[in-house]
Amino acid sequence: MQNLKDLDLDKNLDRINEAIRSADQKVAVLLGFQGVLLTLIFPNATTLFSQTSNSFAIVTSILGLILLLAGITKSLMAIIPRLNNKTGNITFSYFGSIAQRSFENFSEKVETLSYENYRKNLIREIYDVSKIALAKYTNFRQSVIFFSIGMILLLAAYSFSLLR
Repeated sequence: MQNLKDLDLDKNLDRINEAIRSADQKVAVLLGFQGVLLTLIFPNATTLFSQTSNSFAIVTSILGLILLLAGITKSLMAIIPRLNNKTGNITFSYFGSIAQRSFENFSEKVETLSYENYRKNLIREIYDVSKIALAKYTNFRQSVIFFSIGMILLLAAYSFSLLR
């Protein structure tokens, strides 16, 4: 089996970074949409609570609002950066790891970095960035699911309140 070329490793890292950028853009759009809908729904939900005695509609509304808030929370979890390095690995391409060093220390480490250690470092960075991308897309997916179910529950509650 042929080894990956360094160019392939760089392309792989770039592709994963682009996926992270794409996830951030999707979440930003979703968060804006969620904010607009919440602004429109929340006053009507409080009116629904005060005008109905249907306990099913009230419970469904509360559950729907909880899921809406859970969806927004998942969106925020996807978009807020995590700047801590849980693995403890010091890399030469992650800005957080670079900024933890003094310029002199960083410069010395880069100058003395062997080709093989650079490749290992790049492979580690691909792995770490992939975990970040997975977390972002998982939170994005859960946000869409929670928010959608919450909307459906609120629409169901509103429909039940009109029936009685």
